Amino acid sequence: MTPRALVAMLGIAISAALVLAMQRRRYDARETGWVIAAFIAHLISAVLQVLVTTRFYRGGDVTLYQYTGRQIARLIDFDPGLFLPRTLGLVFQTGDHVFPFDVIGAGASTGTMQGIAALIIWSLGDSLYVSGLVASLGAFFGQLALYRVFRAHVPLEQRRTVLLAALLVPSVVFWSSALLKESVAMAGLGWVLVAMDRFFRGERLRSLPVLFAGATPIALVKPYVLFALVLSSVVWWYWHRELHVARRPRVRLRPGYVVLAGVGAVVAMVLLGQVFPRYAFDNVIDEASRLQAVGAQVSGGSNYALAENVRGSPIGQLGFAPLALFTALFRPLIFEARNAPMFVNALEMTLLLLLFLRALWEHSWRSLWSRLGRSPLFVFAIAFVAVFGVAVGLASTNLGTLSRYRVPLVPFFAAVVLLLARGGPLPVWTEEEPGEKASGLPSSRLRSAS
Repeated sequence: MTPRALVAMLGIAISAALVLAMQRRRYDARETGWVIAAFIAHLISAVLQVLVTTRFYRGGDVTLYQYTGRQIARLIDFDPGLFLPRTLGLVFQTGDHVFPFDVIGAGASTGTMQGIAALIIWSLGDSLYVSGLVASLGAFFGQLALYRVFRAHVPLEQRRTVLLAALLVPSVVFWSSALLKESVAMAGLGWVLVAMDRFFRGERLRSLPVLFAGATPIALVKPYVLFALVLSSVVWWYWHRELHVARRPRVRLRPGYVVLAGVGAVVAMVLLGQVFPRYAFDNVIDEASRLQAVGAQVSGGSNYALAENVRGSPIGQLGFAPLALFTALFRPLIFEARNAPMFVNALEMTLLLLLFLRALWEHSWRSLWSRLGRSPLFVFAIAFVAVFGVAVGLASTNLGTLSRYRVPLVPFFAAVVLLLARGGPLPVWTEEEPGEKASGLPSSRLRSAS
């Protein structure tokens, strides 16, 4: 690490710490220590990511982004009037992003990442440590926003539980602490949840700019996450309408509103498919079938195949859905670990599996659902985990990369599992009333569901 990189890292870390300190009044004494611990964990992970990438893996996506970004940064220094707009076009996948050399993935998410790397290098210096720290802190504040939503929907005694899920799951911290697509996606995901929560609380206009700011980075690097978010948000809307608009004690299926929700979901999927044709339904099925065929032909290492006989039809893919979901949520198992990073991830997945089985052992399905079903946010979380988990499980063929690809769903799944395993009632969100605004969101009255 060069002296310039060290100075840049210290400046970035101190600036981020000051921003965090400005928010300290939002958290009580019991939360503050854990939030600081999560902040420090992201700082440490940013350094560990560079060491693991360069010394263990001997390169990867991060080094590709940095190499191309370095070349583009030199062009910006040479002629900023010409190449800075082109670099911004590369980031946002618009306009003229022509360079005197080939930029792999220009016009797509890989080009976006190389453009981000170029801007960081041009402004802060050429260092993997600096680029990783910027990405890591962006992801941290996105996860902190996610925690603000979680904490607004749980009673005081459950806050530490959801804080651990949102901020301190090891695989999420590690894989969001480098200049990777997962970091950029996590930087936006929490703010999308803030916007959705504001929308359902009646703050329609305030939610729109936050929604746009959060959805933009996701759309640029992992647009398929938006598909799962939109489908799951329909579930949130229906649960919210039944419990808090109609003020019913429990959710019932109302044919008219079920049809309305279904039509809304289909229209949204079609529109997103037009914007992101690669992730339209038919194309996703074809791509999943192709990747499964590749996985079935490759043996050894960390590759896996869901089945030997791959069926490319939608019905055939649905047949793999339960296995795909289990794979996304609980693999690699301990005996599947092939190296140290996989072993650490396997420990994490095994712990979640054991906690999940414990909750099933101690409580009936009906009891568990009666607790979660009273909270629209956590019903949304279940829907998001199911939709995104099946998609990731179907499309992945390597247990190592699976740990990265599932990062957006892990905080939601961990929150659900930890809440169920911890026991105790979950809250029922009711109409707003004046009160403490420690979460940074409109206050609401929380009462425990019996």
